[in-house]
Amino acid sequence: MEPLPANPALLDRNLAALGTRSPRTAEAVRAAAPRADVTIWRAPDGCPTGRIGDADTGQMLASRRGPADEAKRLVGTLDLRRQAAVIVLGMGVGNHVMELARRLGNYGAVIVYEPDVGLLRAVLERIDCAAWILLSRVSILTDPEDTAQIAGACAGLEGILAAGTVYLEHPASTARLGASAGRFGANFASVMHAVRTNIVTTLVQVDTSVRNQLQNLRWYTRCPGVKDLEGAAAGKACVVVAAGPSLRTTIDALAQPGVRDRVVIIAVQTVLKTLLARGITPHFVTALDYHEISARFYEGLTAADVEGVTLVVETKANPAILRAFPGRIRCVGDPILDDLLPDSLRRDMGRVPPGATVAHLAYYLARYLGCDPVIMTGQDLAFTDNQYYAPHAAIHGVWGSELSEFRTLEMLEWERIARMKNSLRRVPGQDGQTLYTDDQMHTYLVQFERDFHNDTARGLRVVDATQGGALKKHTQPMSLREAIDRFGSPAPIALPTPPSDLPETRWRTTAECLRRLRQETGRVAILSRETGGLLARMLECQDDANAINPLIEESHRNAERVAKLDVAFRLVQHVNQAGQLARFRADRAIELNDALTPLQRQRCQIERDLRNVNWLVDVAEHVGTLLDSAKVAVEQGRFVTRDVIPQGEGESRSGGRVAAFIAADAERNGLDQPRDIHAAFLGQRPALLCLLDRLERCEHVGEVVILTPTPEAIHALIEQTRHAKRVAIESVEPAAFRARQSRVAAGRAWSSSCWRGGIANLSIYDEAFHPALLAPIMERRCIDAAVILHADWALADPALIDACVERHLEHPAAHAITFTQAPPGIAGCVMSASCVRDLAHGGDFATIGGVLGYVPSAPQVDPIAKGVCVSIPPALRDLAARCIPESTLTRAWLARACDGFGDTTSGARLGEAIADLLSDEPSPRVVHADVRHPSMADSEEAARAILALGREGEALGVTLGPEATRHADLPRLIRALKHGRAFVHVRTALAHDHNVVRAMMEAEPDVVSIDLHATDAAAYQRITGVNAFDRVTANVHRLLDERGVQGGLPGLWVVPRIARRHAVASEIEHFYDHWLMHAGACVIDPPPPGDRYEALPIPAHARDRVDRGMVLLPPTFVAEVSPGLYTLRAGA
Repeated sequence: MEPLPANPALLDRNLAALGTRSPRTAEAVRAAAPRADVTIWRAPDGCPTGRIGDADTGQMLASRRGPADEAKRLVGTLDLRRQAAVIVLGMGVGNHVMELARRLGNYGAVIVYEPDVGLLRAVLERIDCAAWILLSRVSILTDPEDTAQIAGACAGLEGILAAGTVYLEHPASTARLGASAGRFGANFASVMHAVRTNIVTTLVQVDTSVRNQLQNLRWYTRCPGVKDLEGAAAGKACVVVAAGPSLRTTIDALAQPGVRDRVVIIAVQTVLKTLLARGITPHFVTALDYHEISARFYEGLTAADVEGVTLVVETKANPAILRAFPGRIRCVGDPILDDLLPDSLRRDMGRVPPGATVAHLAYYLARYLGCDPVIMTGQDLAFTDNQYYAPHAAIHGVWGSELSEFRTLEMLEWERIARMKNSLRRVPGQDGQTLYTDDQMHTYLVQFERDFHNDTARGLRVVDATQGGALKKHTQPMSLREAIDRFGSPAPIALPTPPSDLPETRWRTTAECLRRLRQETGRVAILSRETGGLLARMLECQDDANAINPLIEESHRNAERVAKLDVAFRLVQHVNQAGQLARFRADRAIELNDALTPLQRQRCQIERDLRNVNWLVDVAEHVGTLLDSAKVAVEQGRFVTRDVIPQGEGESRSGGRVAAFIAADAERNGLDQPRDIHAAFLGQRPALLCLLDRLERCEHVGEVVILTPTPEAIHALIEQTRHAKRVAIESVEPAAFRARQSRVAAGRAWSSSCWRGGIANLSIYDEAFHPALLAPIMERRCIDAAVILHADWALADPALIDACVERHLEHPAAHAITFTQAPPGIAGCVMSASCVRDLAHGGDFATIGGVLGYVPSAPQVDPIAKGVCVSIPPALRDLAARCIPESTLTRAWLARACDGFGDTTSGARLGEAIADLLSDEPSPRVVHADVRHPSMADSEEAARAILALGREGEALGVTLGPEATRHADLPRLIRALKHGRAFVHVRTALAHDHNVVRAMMEAEPDVVSIDLHATDAAAYQRITGVNAFDRVTANVHRLLDERGVQGGLPGLWVVPRIARRHAVASEIEHFYDHWLMHAGACVIDPPPPGDRYEALPIPAHARDRVDRGMVLLPPTFVAEVSPGLYTLRAGA
């Protein structure tokens, strides 16, 4: 046995190869001393082997006599045709790694975990590894905890990793690696999950990205780039502001006078309005989001509001963002667009690394400016304190139109997290505790840690001033105030002023470029289709060389023709990333299959090429449509801002027959109040006739059907009108119709001005929806989709109805229900027959609001953020008024708003007029009564005083609290209120014996809310000071067992409640899911004053709505009703 000597030149050569993918490992090996106890020699088969320690007790690193066969047997346990990337645990002397690299070649990658740097040096200075290290992209990692290094090793290998990844344990290294191998495996799996998430996102979004890039050429060819910003703030501190929930603890530091002069402030678009509201003007705001919903972050802003703020945008951002921003815009240089533009339009725009999120873009922009340190704040990357967003987030304004005492921001924040339940995971927090994040945010964390590691390795500094959220490696934790004080510039920072936009004449050249490119992509499609025909013929005559050779030659000529269409072909291939991944998998399957005969290999290659060109045909034709719409965007400013789901094979975009179904009860309105169906509204015509007039202007509604328990009255109303021939009347069973109507009304009485947000998430559409009655009628009439409307919705907008129908018809299966967030009475929703049928057989709680809500057993993204929600102007969404002429006063009030508009007025214009008259809106609709007050002692007198506040024809919701069951004669009070047709909500701790509970039940309240506080007796006692948890939960179950069912909905709405207190933060998830599934409804109230958690501020328009529609008895009664009511009233 002759030991191999160390060879410095060999070490240099090996480290040069290793440094291409593992530079940190190469540096560590060069700096390390070789292990003196390692001996390496050539075994009898000529392959290296080695040992740690002496000959008697040492540990062998490979087989003593046959290391080559040992390596082959070990690698032979893998199916490398299915696994493109191999994660090797243990280097040994490297024989098995060399064997893997040789077998995989250019069709795979190897990542080795070997923590012993001294061993690595001993191997690399004695064995020539350079060739096989480079052959199959071999990386070697040494730290099991360094996720940034792991992420760096995965960079550029995403396609290979996606093609299949497997672990290979080196037996001779197992004992030596010990528990560290498990830690490495767990951390690699975590990073790998992030890589897969990124791959999926890229493949899913590439089409949308290219669509947005092309649509944004209108800005890209005129707006300034960022080139002049490069190094413009060298050495200055920058604060990157994200929208995480911890921002509430740091925003005050940003609001201090003079901060903007001392640090560069870059904000993500999500937080822009929050900062502006606090008087904080960031220098830059970043945007790159794909979806049109991101335009909401600029709603209501004017040029004056954003004076001094520059939007820096990647062109993959949705054009709705650029259209909505009222200030100066800079576009980051885009290689895809630069490639397709002619020299006359191409400029050096400056390149910033592409961001995975707006926060990554903000961080990269800070580094592009030359800023150091970069101070991160609001960058939680986790759900701190069970929140997704910071207070005053733009989405809170969107949610404002559905807030009530049964629908709080705390609920919506938690649901935003829980809707991602299938991808939630716990991560270490800055405070040492664990907290939830989701797969997507974890992917962003991994990417940030990789960036932070790379920058700190270059001597740059990263300060984490989030003061909450996930723990971030390679950062220095610090409070934001301290960071600004320590790193802020003593002199005011000056940044370049954005250059002026270039002339609009550039658009003509851009349009011509797009026209020419459109022709070339069409040519790519034609040549690919021709080649597909040639390949199909090759398969038929493969055995005949005389026949196949000319076909091969012609296919090669087509390939040369396509290659000459270089710009068009590159664009098509960029969009065709899924096809390229499939091509890579097919290539490696062929290459690694040694069992194939030459003829079989050729056939596999032809079949692979045929699949590839078929992909190219489809993609090239699709790119052509993208270029067509981009030309329209450039020339006319008409943008495509959302995806249209492609039809499946055999699906029809016509969607079949669409009919409007109108729920009409001549005796009761949608909130179950007495009504006069003949009461005159606009033009002295009843509401139903006004609605029918409007439906005549709908292009996509072919039939109108009225579902009614009072067919004679409805027939009498329309028989002498022009609608008599078009409208069909379907008589339905009165008891079934009214039973459901009464329970929906009881669940909507406290949110009647909200489009959604009733108890159990009941929506305005549920006031007109009777699935068990509607489904058989649709089936009998062969109706494929229903527009759900109510007879009183006299102001329903035909354009919005048509928009909902059109959205449904784009893809009837994927868009089974389409709707808007319009205020009650302005629009209907559209439902497919299958959706109606499913709800008809769906059991209890089968409602439209339920379909649109959070269901613990089947969580989904909130539909308001998906294509099924038709966008409307923000002012209309936020109107917060019930636009339904249900009483004499509301008919007069709405008629005033409509005065001068005529029948053809749009919902948006009506909304503007109604908004001007909101201060005159008749009120109240909700009364909160303190049953402890002396004025409430006499039940009959108290009921009369409360009922006097109601209005004819309108629902009155009455909440009795704060502990209503302590009222001396609660049953009589409930009955008196019910006799006056009020809806009664009893707020109680329910800590009584069963006789009190039974007496309350017999009085038949509509809603019982129970302040349950916790999920176990100990927590309950800590909060309330009493040991009554078991008795309370038993009473809750008694209510549930005895409440019965009416019209498919509960005869009593039972609503367990928990406040978002710090003391029960870990119980929220179980409490909410448990009671939603068992009771059908649950509320998360804001934390009480004085808790460590703070109540989320309520948007102004929601606060105004509550103030207009609520009366307190006595007027001083607020804080003890509930934290939720207190927050709604005070806007805490």
